[in-house]
Amino acid sequence: MSGPAARNRAPAWVRDPSCYNWLMSRAFVGEPRRGRLRCKPEPDPVLPTVRSAKRLAVGAALVAASAALGASVSHGARADWVDQVALRWLPADGASTGYVWLTRIGSPPVLLGGLVAAVAVAAILKGSRRAAASVAGPIVAVLISDLIAKPIIDRQLVSGHFAYPSGTEVAVAAVAMALVLAAPARGRWYASTVAVAACVGVGVGVVGLRWHYPTDVIGGMLLGSGCVLIVDAVFHLVGPRHRHSGVLGVEGPDPRLTAAAK
Repeated sequence: MSGPAARNRAPAWVRDPSCYNWLMSRAFVGEPRRGRLRCKPEPDPVLPTVRSAKRLAVGAALVAASAALGASVSHGARADWVDQVALRWLPADGASTGYVWLTRIGSPPVLLGGLVAAVAVAAILKGSRRAAASVAGPIVAVLISDLIAKPIIDRQLVSGHFAYPSGTEVAVAAVAMALVLAAPARGRWYASTVAVAACVGVGVGVVGLRWHYPTDVIGGMLLGSGCVLIVDAVFHLVGPRHRHSGVLGVEGPDPRLTAAAK
C-alpha cells in the first residue's frame, strides 16, 4: 500500500516532525518508557505574543482606572463618598500594634526580599526577560507614583504630604505582581492569594492609622500592578524572537524512516 492511505497508517512520530524530535530527545536522555508513547508537539510561536498583548491590555486598563480614580479626588483633601463608607467600617487607632505590623509588609527589607525572590524564581523558571521585568516593573511603578501621579493629582493630607496614590501600596502591589508572574503555572493561584492578602493587609494598616484614604490604597494597587504588567509585556514584545526548531538540532524525521513506513 502506498500514497496518502499509507502515510495515514504510519506512526505519529513519522508523520509529525515535532513528535519525532520529542521521541529522539527522550531516547537521548535515556528516559524509560511508561505506558503508551505520546507525542509532545512544539509550542505555538504565536501564543506567547498573544499572552503578552493581553497582559499589556490589562495593565493599561489598570493604570487608566487608577488615573480616573485619581482625577475624581484630585486637588482636594476631603474624603469622598467611597472613603466615607470605608472609614465607617475601619476604626481609627493611631496606637494600634496590629495596624503597625501590617504596614511593615511594605517596609524596605520585606519589599527587597520579595523582589529578590521574584527575580530568582523568574530567572530559573521563566527566563531572562521575565527576570528583567521583575526588576524594572516595580521601579517604574514607584517612579511614576512619586514623580508623576502624586504631584499631578495633588491630593494632600493635613500634614501637607501627597496622599494619592499610596506609595507603600504601589510598591507592595508591584512586587506582589512580579511574584505572581514569576510563579509557575501550578503555583500561580497560591501566589495570587498571598499577593492579594499582602496588598489588603497593607491597605488596612495605612487606613487604620489614617495615613491614607481608602481610595489612595485602591489607586496604589491599580497603579503598581498595572505598571508591572505593562513593563513585562513590553519586555516580551520588543526584541528578537527565537523559534524552537527541534531538540538536538533535528528539523524533521529521517527520510529513510519515512520511506520504510510506507
